[in-house]
Amino acid sequence: AVVPHPNDGQAVIKNVLRITADAAEVSFWANGLLLAAVPRAQAPVEGSFGFRSGRGVNLHVSTLDLTERLAPPRRR
Repeated sequence: AVVPHPNDGQAVIKNVLRITADAAEVSFWANGLLLAAVPRAQAPVEGSFGFRSGRGVNLHVSTLDLTERLAPPRRR
C-alpha cells in the first residue's frame, strides 16, 4: 500500500497515512487501504502524537491533524 521511492533522484512520492481510533479498535491505513486493525486495548492512543523515523530518512510532512468526533457516527 505504501508507494516506494523509485531512487531516480527526481520523483516526489506522496503517501497518505491515517490512523483511526474508535471505542472498539484502532485501524492503520495507507493510501486508502486498511493495513491492520487491532483492539483498542492493544494500541493505546491517549497522549501525545507525532512521527518517529530512522536515520537517513528524508521525510517531509505536509499535514498532521488530530480530529475528534463531537458526536457518535451516524447509523446507516
